Amino acid sequence: MSRPLLCALVALASLAPVPAPAAPSDEVVVVQRRPFSRAGRWTLTPFVGVVANDPFLTYFPAGLRVGRFFNESFQGEVSLAYLDQLSVDRDLRARVDSDVALPDHQVGRAQVSAAWTLLSAKGRWLGGDMLYLRGHLLGGFGAVLTRDTDDALDPRPEGLFGLGVEAHTGERGSLRLELRQAVFQRAAGGALLPTEISIGYAFYLGAPLAGAR
Repeated sequence: MSRPLLCALVALASLAPVPAPAAPSDEVVVVQRRPFSRAGRWTLTPFVGVVANDPFLTYFPAGLRVGRFFNESFQGEVSLAYLDQLSVDRDLRARVDSDVALPDHQVGRAQVSAAWTLLSAKGRWLGGDMLYLRGHLLGGFGAVLTRDTDDALDPRPEGLFGLGVEAHTGERGSLRLELRQAVFQRAAGGALLPTEISIGYAFYLGAPLAGAR
């Protein structure tokens, strides 16, 4: 290579820009805080509902649920409901002698359930205030107290599953809407599947656990 050409290449190389050293990369992860903490807190939920799929009676159960959140997603709960006198006759009942006691008449029930929160969302009320929603699945077991044709009380085991939606109205409470499907054995064989739709208001008690997720 000739000396003039070599000098020209060296001159061009000295004019090329030197790349700046790459800045260190810090990955930033943003975790949105939940607006209302539930882990470790207790709930008291008075509720009313309707069981409309019995062929003879429509029940309007009323009761109380007591629960505790183990973390932000899992809750254990005990539910007690009264149904005996909170019912009205349906058309099929009107065709039966009123003096004849109905089999499998539901008097009350106690249930133990676990709920798993799967969905969290937020929106706005019509007035513009923020609305925080959480959806959950639930399952469990319990006992239903029935009255037989001899007017004797007969407790029977039952299973249950369902789903619900919770709308937070603040740190201390939320509105709850649930659908619970129970199943228990009929006196004459087979199974009864009472479907309960209920609405209640959950009162949150105690302080949340620090650091629980």
